[in-house]
Amino acid sequence: MPLCPIVVNVYDEVNLAWLNYVNVDFPLGAYGKLTYQLAALPVITSEYIGIDVSVAFQYEESSIIVSPPVTDVPIAVPPLDNYVFCLAISPPAINILLYAIAPKVPLEVSNSPAVFSKAEELKDGLLALVPSGVLPDLATSDLSLEITIGTSPTIAFSTTGATVTLIADIEILGKRADGSKVSVVAVRCNVSLKATIDFVDDKVILSLSLSKNVLGLIFSGVDITDVSSLLSPINELVNEIVLPVFNGEL
Repeated sequence: MPLCPIVVNVYDEVNLAWLNYVNVDFPLGAYGKLTYQLAALPVITSEYIGIDVSVAFQYEESSIIVSPPVTDVPIAVPPLDNYVFCLAISPPAINILLYAIAPKVPLEVSNSPAVFSKAEELKDGLLALVPSGVLPDLATSDLSLEITIGTSPTIAFSTTGATVTLIADIEILGKRADGSKVSVVAVRCNVSLKATIDFVDDKVILSLSLSKNVLGLIFSGVDITDVSSLLSPINELVNEIVLPVFNGEL
């Protein structure tokens, strides 16, 4: 049976009020801002209230707006299981945050024990791979590292937990006797990170830890052909230099 015009108008006004109820900009400092609002009317039953919130990220420097895909599969409401509150988080929404905090320019650090605890191990392992006589004037005591995060990190959920994958390219640079820099080797890290989600002081805390790293050679300026022996110090480099960039913000 058709509703009378008055009821239709009242329903439209209530609908508009609900959809505008959550419309908030959440600043992320130099990264940009998150904008979130109700995506649809709340689902209200005798057992729960379901609220669907849409999220978009605006990158500060370029004003690029990143949103979860509209074709994203809806998340089923989790069972309460004697809890009064349950929260379902869409992976694309977390991917927006990972994109926001991922370094957009290479991280440049010196290969020194003051910066990286396995600096000497990395240097010794690297020199063992350099063919004798290739660069006799290489200043091995003054190596530097350039770390570039490749494609934006992404998170995936499963019944056993959550995993974040990212690609990091690490270039090791040395100095010749004349002070000029030379690329000793560049490697690619295909990294799998275990993601742990906790609630602390009413905040969702996401922390990442290294689970697996597949190391590959990109190129070498000194004829290195196999970098598998560098996996241990490179893994520690990921733990000490790369992960704090993410965990400090998450």
